[in-house]
Amino acid sequence: MTTITQDDTYNVHLCLHGDANAFEPLVRRYQNAAFAVAMGFLRDRTDAEDVVQDAFVAAYCKLSQLKDPATFGSWLHRIVVNRIPHEIPPRKHDHSCKAPNHTPGHRKASCVNPFIPHP
Repeated sequence: MTTITQDDTYNVHLCLHGDANAFEPLVRRYQNAAFAVAMGFLRDRTDAEDVVQDAFVAAYCKLSQLKDPATFGSWLHRIVVNRIPHEIPPRKHDHSCKAPNHTPGHRKASCVNPFIPHP
């Protein structure tokens, strides 16, 4: 077992025993990789950020379903891929500057992640 998987296992166990702060190192370790996966599919920074945020919330909420804490990284990867819409609408190349069409906080999670800001 490598040091990273040992750290992941340790942090997952701490989270499962009530230490929500132990999720932060997992977010820091995997946020760039998760974002790269989402960007590879979506090609849109905002959409990719939304998918990654949703994936981390889902991972935190369903951490007890992770069978092997040492596989947290690959498990999170799968969650990210599953959060990507199956039908990605084609993007128009509009280079004008517009405000986003959505309201912050438009998505509701079934649980609260202490590492993601809430409106």
